[in-house]
Amino acid sequence: MVTATNRNLEDLLKAGKFREDLYFKLKVVQIDLPPLRDRREDIPILVEHFLRAAARRCQKIPPQLTRECLEAMTAYDWPGNVRELENTIERSVIVSSGKTIRMPDLPDTLEGNNDKENSHPARLPTMAEGEKELIRRALRHTGWNRSSAARLLGIDRSTLLRKIKIYGLNSS
Repeated sequence: MVTATNRNLEDLLKAGKFREDLYFKLKVVQIDLPPLRDRREDIPILVEHFLRAAARRCQKIPPQLTRECLEAMTAYDWPGNVRELENTIERSVIVSSGKTIRMPDLPDTLEGNNDKENSHPARLPTMAEGEKELIRRALRHTGWNRSSAARLLGIDRSTLLRKIKIYGLNSS
């Protein structure tokens, strides 16, 4: 089992805010890594790895990333750390319509992130809006094959069916 946190579990344990049994279950090997924003030189390597992995899951040839996209990714602070980077790459592979991932394929939060005032758009889509759009794109990508779309999204088919009903998605 691999877990990650940005909190000091030992301090939480001492303060009585973390279960002792869970602490000892998790504390087998501890590896301290600085946040991704402090090791930007790792970003291109991680991007390449995540591109290959996402393309394999989507049954696509790994797309190329434009220089502008890689620069935006390297400049971004990644508050969600490596998981946010991985999810961004996966989303980009799903929504890209060619052999190259371009800036429009990336989330808006990466556009203009060198300018700190512009790094957080005035309105972000809600989680539900983002999830609905991601599901819609996965379904379109798979020709509305629900089993394939569920695999692509990394969720159970029953979960996908429930979300299709919740969001009122249909193939028309």
